[in-house]
Amino acid sequence: MDNVGVVDYTFVPESALVLRDVTFTGERSPAFTQVHDACSGGDETDPQDGECIFAWLLIENPVFPAGVVPFDFGWHQNLNTVWEVRGFSHLDYPDLPANFDLYRADNMVAGGSYHADFDAWLVPQ
Repeated sequence: MDNVGVVDYTFVPESALVLRDVTFTGERSPAFTQVHDACSGGDETDPQDGECIFAWLLIENPVFPAGVVPFDFGWHQNLNTVWEVRGFSHLDYPDLPANFDLYRADNMVAGGSYHADFDAWLVPQ
């Protein structure tokens, strides 16, 4: 794939959308991004809100070429949005763990820290 752009969900997810063994071409960077719109008409802090629906991804064993930023998490309409990354490896980010979760930068989940390259709160798993 060139890249993945996560759009707003229609329904509150009951499980993660699984993206397994996706290989990126390097044609576009970042590889993963999402809509960065603010919440409109709902409660951005409620994981069950039907207006400002959270996004939940499980990204397993992605393959990124050198020079491609893997993630642009940025802002999302719901504070509870999470991208669970498992089996991560990237030549440009050798110090990152293989397993981590990404959240909105203002969702300071315990054990994490801000990762500027991804514009996200990163929590090792």
